[in-house]
This record gives sequence, structure tokens and C-alpha cells, in this order.
Amino acid sequence: MCLKFDDVVTEQGQADFISAIGRIVSLVTDEHVIDNFQVCSLTTGANYGGYLDSVQAIEGIYLVEPYYVTDLDSAFLVGDGFCVSFDELMSQSQIDSLNSLYKVQMDYELEGMPNVFLLRNNDSTGYRMLDLANAYYLLPQTNYSHPEFGVRVETQAYKLFDYYNAYQFHTKKVIGNYNIASVWDFAGLTKPIKVGVLDDGVTSH
Repeated sequence: MCLKFDDVVTEQGQADFISAIGRIVSLVTDEHVIDNFQVCSLTTGANYGGYLDSVQAIEGIYLVEPYYVTDLDSAFLVGDGFCVSFDELMSQSQIDSLNSLYKVQMDYELEGMPNVFLLRNNDSTGYRMLDLANAYYLLPQTNYSHPEFGVRVETQAYKLFDYYNAYQFHTKKVIGNYNIASVWDFAGLTKPIKVGVLDDGVTSH
């Protein structure tokens, strides 16, 4: 289970909460947690959803989210932010009205992406993050909606061999007999170029 406390709750107060709430064994350090959530290990028990609702109702608890695990036993956690693309014909006042209906807080509009906003869940909406993102996704006024996820970022280095190079005649005889120098030499680039591929493995939620 992932907990987010009210801002006014001190560290000692958080520790008192953890020790007082039933089924919580201890806090767990997890690098995938975002937006100031904390991970708690629980004893096994029935009605997990009902238990989360009961914890959410405790004064001093801001939000409660499940701890998701992928098929490969990797953490797949949500925060309180989610990105929504509204229809281009939606005015700002219409967007504000819709967010007010769901009691969602608007964080900011993404730069260079009109009508795409980062929104925030809070303790007034009555939704868990995935349910809230899906509720927006199903609205006719939106193009898409997806949560921010806390996922493991893995860096890998590899060399790519192009098996179809022989069929790419436009790359030949640019420099010498074979274009091994490619465009970097034309541009005068001398430093290594690092290419990062970000793949968070998101499937349909």
C-alpha cells in the first residue's frame, strides 16, 4: 500500500500513524515511489479495496494508492499526477468547469501542447488514480488520459548491426567506398553522441 500524508503531519506523526493502523507491518524503501508517497508492507488479509478506503478515511491521510506489481514482479506505482489531452475545441473555461466537476486540481499546461494539462488528484475527488485517469479517458471531451508512473529506469548500452545496410544504396560512396563516416563528419561533430530510449512498458490501463 502507498500512503501520502497531509502536509501538516510531522515525521513523528507519520510514524505514529504507521504503528497505530492495523495490518501495517512497516515502511518500505522503494525508489519507484513518486509525489511524496510512502510504501507500507501489510499483513495478508481479505477485502484489500475496503481496507484502502478505511485508511483513506483517517484524518491526516491525504491519499492512499495500491502497490502495483507487473508480471515480472517489478514495481509499477502511481503518484497523484495525470496527464490529460482535451479536445482542441474545448475552451479554458470549459476545461476548468470539467475539472471542478471532478474536484481535480490543475497543475499546468504542457509547453507547446495546447489543451494538454498535468492534473492532480486530491483527497476530495473520491477516486484512486487509475480510476480517475480512466474516468477522464472515457469522456467525449478528451483525447487521452494517463497517470504518471513510478517505474524503474534502466540504462543499457549496445551496438546495433544493420542487416539491411547492403540494400541502402543511398548511403554508399559518400566518403570513399563506404559511408562509415556518415553525417557526423560532415557536421564536424567530435564528441560521442548518447542516445537515450525511454520505454516505461506501459500497457493499456
